Amino acid sequence: FCDIASLTPASMSSVFRPKVGGAWQMHQHTQQRQAELDSFVVFSSVSALIGLSRGVTYSASNAYLDGLVAWRRVAAVAGLSLQWGPVSDVGMAAKGEEHAAPDAALKLVSPKQVQAAFQRAVLSTQTPASMLFARADWARFLEQMGASVPVLLDYVDKGTASSGNTMLDAYKGLSVQEVTSRVTSIVLEAACGVLGADIDPET
Repeated sequence: FCDIASLTPASMSSVFRPKVGGAWQMHQHTQQRQAELDSFVVFSSVSALIGLSRGVTYSASNAYLDGLVAWRRVAAVAGLSLQWGPVSDVGMAAKGEEHAAPDAALKLVSPKQVQAAFQRAVLSTQTPASMLFARADWARFLEQMGASVPVLLDYVDKGTASSGNTMLDAYKGLSVQEVTSRVTSIVLEAACGVLGADIDPET
């Protein structure tokens, strides 16, 4: 995805400095006032999770923000990293980046949606260290990445889903507990196939 040879210290520094340097300075300059902080919020990006082929340094700098906040949380101080998807009318999306195109996997969110999500996240008393706010067509994304996710219907017992029957027909007459057990078994089988490892249903 990325032409490593094209990266230079200067080009990387110009991207790292605002996010990595800025966040670290904010962390350092609030060290003596941590107990007074209600919030310590940084703006990361969905790129920290999925990467950008033409923005590996940008992806890395956002991943740093996520890591810094996770580190702060371990130290029992305020920290929240908001991983934004492309936002319409502003930033990279406004410059015509490909991931904002109508047929792209990542869809635009509006500034109003960002404002509402930000307020909800900041006012919440229980949040994870990092939160993702993005609209995405994950099936298209996986297709673009050359990957695929198994369809759960593929794991249904062939004996219970004969020709002419739907998946729902296979569960008629079963109790809630039986349906839950059977669906759980199907999901676990699919997950084990994807992860290549056994999963304890009790964990």
